[in-house]
Amino acid sequence: MCIRRKGEGETDEAAKGRLVAWSLLRADYQEGMTHTVEECRGLGYGKRVAYGLVGKVLDLQRQRREELQHEQGDGLEDMLVPYCFVDPDNKISQEMFNSMGFVKRTRHYWTRY
Repeated sequence: MCIRRKGEGETDEAAKGRLVAWSLLRADYQEGMTHTVEECRGLGYGKRVAYGLVGKVLDLQRQRREELQHEQGDGLEDMLVPYCFVDPDNKISQEMFNSMGFVKRTRHYWTRY
């Protein structure tokens, strides 16, 4: 999910259509790599792209639940839950995801063997 600069009123041709905010959805449905370019921060673009992906995950959840209820019955509510990992030092992202209703559950560490 991304937001591109429209280019209206832009004199710099290279700036037209340039990405200004984006967020990715990994194969395991983790939302991540949410980013807004420096000059566009504070305009709500990061939250818009993050909400867009949350909506896609919830749509997938509804579709899967409908498909599987016929086969397995109820109890599928937690199949797909929007989630993300935020760097512990990234307070701005923590605040953004918290304002969207995400709840901090645990602290994760990455290691390299």
